[in-house]
Amino acid sequence: MATSRLKLTRAQLAAFLKDPESIRQFEKLFAVADSDIPGITILIEEAQIAAGSALASAVQALDSVEAIRTAVELAALAPPRPPEMRRRKGQFASTVTQTAAATATAYPITFNVSQLSDGIEIGSPASRIVVDTEGLYAAAATIQTEKTSAGAGALYAWWRVNGVDVANSARLLVVNGTDADGPLSLSAIFSLKAGDYVEAVWEVDSTAVQLPATAASGVHPAGASAQLSLWAL
Repeated sequence: MATSRLKLTRAQLAAFLKDPESIRQFEKLFAVADSDIPGITILIEEAQIAAGSALASAVQALDSVEAIRTAVELAALAPPRPPEMRRRKGQFASTVTQTAAATATAYPITFNVSQLSDGIEIGSPASRIVVDTEGLYAAAATIQTEKTSAGAGALYAWWRVNGVDVANSARLLVVNGTDADGPLSLSAIFSLKAGDYVEAVWEVDSTAVQLPATAASGVHPAGASAQLSLWAL
């Protein structure tokens, strides 16, 4: 890169310097400056590059600060996240045969085994399956039936919530003949509050229709007379 030398005549220097000694000293100063102008120029260029880099870094830092500030403001405006709810669930079984003492009578199915219980448990009486947390719950029940005498017999089963029959939840199964059997299933979704309970209820038109529990064999496990599952959605 070409550089310009410092060129001032003595006459020009005398215009603002009043004595010869001052003029000589300025001439020496110019001579020193002229000898290192390339180095000075390089230093100036490097300083300019460094200043430009520093400016770019400062702009980038300011952009980052602005992005963080915006994110913090948005987070402050966002609604709080609800606490993570433990997924309530329970599964219960009856290992005893249940019978009806009379026809046209509603009998809530009772349970004596908690196969799984997390926030849902068998209440009192043992037909009540109680939840401890408000929410939506899915329910499923399987009921084993058997006819112990000849002829046909009908069994109805349905849901109750807090002792009130659930409309349109009844299911019908007809078993015909001695030792005739078959399963009946129920399913539903309920909106429950803490402390609410669910029951599966049955009724027969013949007391020869019962809910049998079956014994284990050397091949298969024992069978429950009824099983009910309830879990939070």
